[in-house]
Amino acid sequence: MSQDHDKQFFNTFGIVIAILVAITIVILIIASGIAAKNVDADNRRNPYAQAQVVERIQPPAQVAVTGAAMGGDASGAAVAVAASDNDVGQRTYQQACFACHGTGAAGAPRVGDVADWAARSEQGREILIRHSIEGYMGSKGYMPPKGGQTQLSDEAVIAALDYMLDNSK
Repeated sequence: MSQDHDKQFFNTFGIVIAILVAITIVILIIASGIAAKNVDADNRRNPYAQAQVVERIQPPAQVAVTGAAMGGDASGAAVAVAASDNDVGQRTYQQACFACHGTGAAGAPRVGDVADWAARSEQGREILIRHSIEGYMGSKGYMPPKGGQTQLSDEAVIAALDYMLDNSK
Protein backbone atom coordinates (compact mmCIF):
# COMPACT_ATOMS: atom_id res chain seq x y z
CA MET A 1 0.00 0.00 0.00
CA SER A 2 2.91 2.33 0.66
CA GLN A 3 4.14 1.91 -2.91
CA ASP A 4 0.72 2.84 -4.31
CA HIS A 5 0.66 5.92 -2.12
CA ASP A 6 4.15 7.00 -3.29
CA LYS A 7 3.25 6.34 -6.94
CA GLN A 8 0.08 8.41 -6.62
CA PHE A 9 2.03 11.27 -4.98
CA PHE A 10 4.65 11.38 -7.78
CA ASN A 11 1.97 11.24 -10.48
CA THR A 12 0.11 14.15 -8.86
CA PHE A 13 3.35 16.08 -8.32
CA GLY A 14 4.33 15.59 -12.00
CA ILE A 15 0.94 16.88 -13.17
CA VAL A 16 1.21 19.98 -10.93
CA ILE A 17 4.73 20.72 -12.24
CA ALA A 18 3.57 20.29 -15.87
CA ILE A 19 0.65 22.69 -15.30
CA LEU A 20 2.97 25.27 -13.68
CA VAL A 21 5.44 25.02 -16.61
CA ALA A 22 2.58 25.48 -19.11
CA ILE A 23 1.28 28.55 -17.23
CA THR A 24 4.81 30.02 -17.15
CA ILE A 25 5.24 29.54 -20.91
CA VAL A 26 1.88 31.20 -21.62
CA ILE A 27 2.79 34.17 -19.38
CA LEU A 28 6.19 34.55 -21.13
CA ILE A 29 4.56 34.52 -24.57
CA ILE A 30 2.02 37.15 -23.56
CA ALA A 31 4.69 39.33 -21.91
CA SER A 32 7.01 39.19 -24.93
CA GLY A 33 4.13 40.16 -27.23
CA ILE A 34 3.26 43.15 -25.05
CA ALA A 35 6.92 44.21 -24.78
CA ALA A 36 7.41 44.01 -28.56
CA LYS A 37 4.39 46.24 -29.15
CA ASN A 38 5.65 48.76 -26.58
CA VAL A 39 9.17 48.89 -28.09
CA ASP A 40 7.78 49.46 -31.60
CA ALA A 41 5.46 52.18 -30.34
CA ASP A 42 8.27 53.84 -28.36
CA ASN A 43 10.57 53.85 -31.40
CA ARG A 44 7.88 55.45 -33.57
CA ARG A 45 7.48 58.28 -31.02
CA ASN A 46 11.19 58.69 -30.26
CA PRO A 47 12.72 61.36 -32.55
CA TYR A 48 16.27 60.17 -31.74
CA ALA A 49 15.44 56.62 -32.86
CA GLN A 50 13.80 57.99 -36.01
CA ALA A 51 16.87 60.12 -36.78
CA GLN A 52 19.11 57.06 -36.42
CA VAL A 53 16.97 55.10 -38.87
CA VAL A 54 17.03 57.95 -41.39
CA GLU A 55 20.82 58.26 -41.02
CA ARG A 56 21.37 54.51 -41.54
CA ILE A 57 19.36 54.39 -44.76
CA GLN A 58 20.94 57.48 -46.35
CA PRO A 59 22.73 56.83 -49.65
CA PRO A 60 26.50 57.30 -49.53
CA ALA A 61 26.31 60.28 -51.92
CA GLN A 62 23.81 62.70 -53.35
CA VAL A 63 23.92 64.71 -56.54
CA ALA A 64 23.68 68.46 -56.02
CA VAL A 65 22.51 70.32 -59.11
CA THR A 66 23.28 74.02 -58.80
CA GLY A 67 24.11 77.10 -60.87
CA ALA A 68 26.68 75.70 -63.35
CA ALA A 69 24.60 72.71 -64.38
CA MET A 70 21.67 75.02 -64.95
CA GLY A 71 23.65 77.68 -66.84
CA GLY A 72 24.58 79.79 -63.81
CA ASP A 73 27.76 80.47 -61.86
CA ALA A 74 30.31 77.63 -62.01
CA SER A 75 31.86 78.46 -58.63
CA GLY A 76 28.62 77.58 -56.83
CA ALA A 77 28.64 74.13 -58.41
CA ALA A 78 32.27 73.57 -57.45
CA VAL A 79 31.52 74.50 -53.82
CA ALA A 80 28.49 72.17 -53.74
CA VAL A 81 30.47 69.26 -55.20
CA ALA A 82 33.38 69.86 -52.79
CA ALA A 83 31.00 69.94 -49.80
CA SER A 84 29.31 66.77 -51.05
CA ASP A 85 32.67 64.98 -51.45
CA ASN A 86 33.69 66.04 -47.94
CA ASP A 87 30.43 64.64 -46.53
CA VAL A 88 30.94 61.35 -48.40
CA GLY A 89 34.55 61.25 -47.21
CA GLN A 90 33.60 61.85 -43.59
CA ARG A 91 30.81 59.24 -43.67
CA THR A 92 33.06 56.69 -45.37
CA TYR A 93 35.84 57.39 -42.85
CA GLN A 94 33.46 56.94 -39.91
CA GLN A 95 31.92 53.78 -41.35
CA ALA A 96 34.95 52.01 -42.82
CA CYS A 97 38.24 53.68 -41.86
CA PHE A 98 37.93 54.77 -38.23
CA ALA A 99 38.61 51.32 -36.78
CA CYS A 100 42.24 51.53 -37.92
CA HIS A 101 42.87 55.19 -38.76
CA GLY A 102 41.14 56.43 -35.63
CA THR A 103 43.05 54.09 -33.31
CA GLY A 104 46.32 53.39 -35.13
CA ALA A 105 45.56 49.67 -35.38
CA ALA A 106 47.71 47.59 -37.75
CA GLY A 107 50.18 50.48 -38.08
CA ALA A 108 47.64 52.78 -39.72
CA PRO A 109 48.42 56.50 -39.52
CA ARG A 110 45.94 58.14 -37.16
CA VAL A 111 43.89 61.00 -38.52
CA GLY A 112 45.38 64.19 -37.11
CA ASP A 113 48.92 62.79 -36.81
CA VAL A 114 50.61 65.40 -39.01
CA ALA A 115 54.07 63.80 -39.07
CA ASP A 116 52.82 60.32 -39.98
CA TRP A 117 50.59 61.63 -42.78
CA ALA A 118 53.28 64.03 -44.07
CA ALA A 119 55.62 61.09 -44.67
CA ARG A 120 52.92 59.33 -46.66
CA SER A 121 51.86 62.49 -48.54
CA GLU A 122 55.40 62.88 -49.85
CA GLN A 123 54.80 59.76 -51.96
CA GLY A 124 52.12 61.62 -53.88
CA ARG A 125 48.34 61.48 -53.89
CA GLU A 126 48.15 58.97 -56.76
CA ILE A 127 50.21 56.40 -54.83
CA LEU A 128 48.07 56.94 -51.73
CA ILE A 129 44.95 56.41 -53.82
CA ARG A 130 46.38 53.22 -55.33
CA HIS A 131 47.36 51.88 -51.87
CA SER A 132 43.91 52.76 -50.51
CA ILE A 133 42.06 50.98 -53.31
CA GLU A 134 44.38 48.04 -54.03
CA GLY A 135 45.86 47.57 -50.56
CA TYR A 136 49.44 47.82 -49.36
CA MET A 137 51.89 45.96 -47.16
CA GLY A 138 54.34 48.41 -45.61
CA SER A 139 57.05 48.30 -42.99
CA LYS A 140 54.66 49.61 -40.30
CA GLY A 141 51.60 47.53 -41.12
CA TYR A 142 49.03 46.35 -43.62
CA MET A 143 46.32 48.25 -45.50
CA PRO A 144 43.76 45.83 -46.96
CA PRO A 145 42.14 46.78 -50.28
CA LYS A 146 39.55 49.48 -49.59
CA GLY A 147 40.21 48.99 -45.88
CA GLY A 148 38.55 45.58 -46.07
CA GLN A 149 35.28 47.19 -47.19
CA THR A 150 35.27 45.91 -50.79
CA GLN A 151 31.68 47.06 -51.33
CA LEU A 152 32.88 50.70 -51.31
CA SER A 153 33.23 52.51 -54.61
CA ASP A 154 36.63 53.86 -55.61
CA GLU A 155 35.17 57.37 -55.37
CA ALA A 156 34.07 56.81 -51.76
CA VAL A 157 37.54 55.51 -50.84
CA ILE A 158 39.18 58.53 -52.50
CA ALA A 159 36.79 60.88 -50.69
CA ALA A 160 37.69 59.22 -47.38
CA LEU A 161 41.41 59.54 -48.17
CA ASP A 162 40.95 63.23 -48.97
CA TYR A 163 39.00 63.68 -45.72
CA MET A 164 41.81 62.05 -43.72
CA LEU A 165 44.50 64.09 -45.50
CA ASP A 166 42.57 67.35 -44.96
CA ASN A 167 42.22 66.60 -41.26
CA SER A 168 45.89 65.66 -40.84
CA LYS A 169 47.60 68.85 -42.04
